[in-house]
Amino acid sequence: MKVTTKNILDKDYAKVEDFTGEYAIFNDKTAPAVTDMVLSGSTLTVTFSEPVKQVGSLRVDGKTVAVGSTAFYGDTTKAGNYKVAYTITDQDMLKKGTHNAVFYAVDDFAGNSASMLTANYEATDNNVKPSVSKVEKLTTDAFRVTFASAVNQPTASNFVIKKGNHTFPDGQVTVTPVSGSNGKSYDVKINATTGANPLYAENENSVSLSVEIKDYKGTNNVFGDKYTTNVTLTKDTTKPVVQNSSINTASGQVLTVIFNEELDTTVDATKVSVTKDGVRVRVATVAVNGTDKKKAEITIDNAHTVTDGTYNVVFGAGALKDLAGNENAAQNTQVAAKITSGQVFEPATVVVSQVGSTTQNKLTITYNKKMAASAVDLKNYKLDGVPLNNPLYAGTDIAFTNDNKNVVEIVLPKGEVSSSSYSALLEISKDVKSDAGEYVAKSADKSTYTNLLNTGWADDVAPVLNEAVYVKQNTNDTSSNVLKLTFSEAVTATDAEDFLVNIAGTKVSVADIVTTSSNKEVIIKTATDVNLAQAGTVEITTDKKHNTNDVINIVDAAGNKATAKQVTLSTSVVDSGAYDLANPAPVAPSAPTISKADTSGPAATDGKITGLTAGVTYQITSDNGTTWTDATLTGTEITGLGAGTYKVRVKASGSTPASPASNAVTIS
Repeated sequence: MKVTTKNILDKDYAKVEDFTGEYAIFNDKTAPAVTDMVLSGSTLTVTFSEPVKQVGSLRVDGKTVAVGSTAFYGDTTKAGNYKVAYTITDQDMLKKGTHNAVFYAVDDFAGNSASMLTANYEATDNNVKPSVSKVEKLTTDAFRVTFASAVNQPTASNFVIKKGNHTFPDGQVTVTPVSGSNGKSYDVKINATTGANPLYAENENSVSLSVEIKDYKGTNNVFGDKYTTNVTLTKDTTKPVVQNSSINTASGQVLTVIFNEELDTTVDATKVSVTKDGVRVRVATVAVNGTDKKKAEITIDNAHTVTDGTYNVVFGAGALKDLAGNENAAQNTQVAAKITSGQVFEPATVVVSQVGSTTQNKLTITYNKKMAASAVDLKNYKLDGVPLNNPLYAGTDIAFTNDNKNVVEIVLPKGEVSSSSYSALLEISKDVKSDAGEYVAKSADKSTYTNLLNTGWADDVAPVLNEAVYVKQNTNDTSSNVLKLTFSEAVTATDAEDFLVNIAGTKVSVADIVTTSSNKEVIIKTATDVNLAQAGTVEITTDKKHNTNDVINIVDAAGNKATAKQVTLSTSVVDSGAYDLANPAPVAPSAPTISKADTSGPAATDGKITGLTAGVTYQITSDNGTTWTDATLTGTEITGLGAGTYKVRVKASGSTPASPASNAVTIS
């Protein structure tokens, strides 16, 4: 097949060279596969077997990679360079060891889709050390530094910038983080236009700088190595011009004209005029777009309603200037307006909440107009790039909530949201239409409607029992009455009937349950000691033969009940702390507080100690604790005492130690 392309513009609105060539057609029926994964710093680079059009979402070790993580695609024009890179912000995913990554809804350009791909990557100690990836020219007086991983905000003191033998002082260097780079990219501007050592000397249009980057730290406070390079800056002396009238647009009352370079925000609106069909149209404001600074936005006064047709725009000389201060020459351009009233609309609200008193999450989308059947088709909705009709979301329910068909409720299956701080990007297809034929899109530019949902979520993932082991206090112990259970998350467990312990075919009763400080671990104390050579099982069960409540009462912080599951019990660990937690040492009673009654005379022995508790066995000392003797208690008193200084304690009993000594009293 012969293919010819003409008049194509790239992302910067520059014309691509016309092309004619042969195109061989073949049928690609193979879904993408993961061929390699490498973690460098906080950047996880994934290589696929072919170019990929979309990766729905990524989970690492069961946790969704944050929506704020950036993914970018490699140069797929080069064979084998089919890469997607993610910025990992979750520190658990960067910890040393092997990590499991699961990709969902991976599509190639031929329409083949892999619903789920699994692969592993290794994290090593070197991953935490920051490094410089590249330094590149940005503008006439600035360059951009990109690090391999996020770093703490650098300052001018982290840079040594030289032109020849002259070092620009810190006061002439400004460092600004690049929005959306997650702390990985920073713009460094040199503010030296005057003085003995300006950036550009008179009649100098290019300057070579040596750049040293030092003493920078990652967000984990690890220092990176010193980095030295050269960068060449070039003075911009070219006036800005309109790129191409065919790509100018109109939306509402705004005419957008695209220039060939970024513009300064300073605009002289008095030098901009607009006519339509030979009639002058009043201009309300002229401004440079805050996001895409190549766009000049002309807002037409409401006295004139922008309608379909061609608007002629005249930029007088000096109406605008580029970032280098070059003013535009006088130039005319056209804007073709195609305004169709009411064609595009956005949902009025999108709210995340739960079903009744449960933790199951649902989305309520209020459209405020009667909707067509497309509004309740799951394939028209995506979360983090994955369509809700994907097997990942099996069990999702969608329906109108009223006869007016203006509110849609989407109930997600349980087990999708692991935290109340969860966030997900909702995307609604343009195929969702109103009953009158209008379609859902962003009102500002008619792009696909998206909404980052980061509030209202509830943790709906049930805790899972992962492991059970015997616990012994000493290495040589052959029996124990302590088991340690490890769950997938922190739980509260108080009901012994939730646990069925079976050793060599015999049910063993659970005497006590104790949670550790982490609460992921639950310590079970059995009613009898168990021989550690015998294998068994521990089961979380609702079986009425063992659990009379017929309900599992093991719950996480959100109230999700643990999943019924059985695990094998065959290994033992030495954990004196856990053992002591289940079998705590007896605690000594508190020291008694005593009073006294003096004798009737110097030689009398009718003094007594009062304030004791009837039925408790006490000991008494008159030599400050050197010797203790059993005391005879009369009611709540020790009687028959002569003059002297006395203390009392509760006598030791079995494994329970004696109490501390009481206060001293002196009988006279």
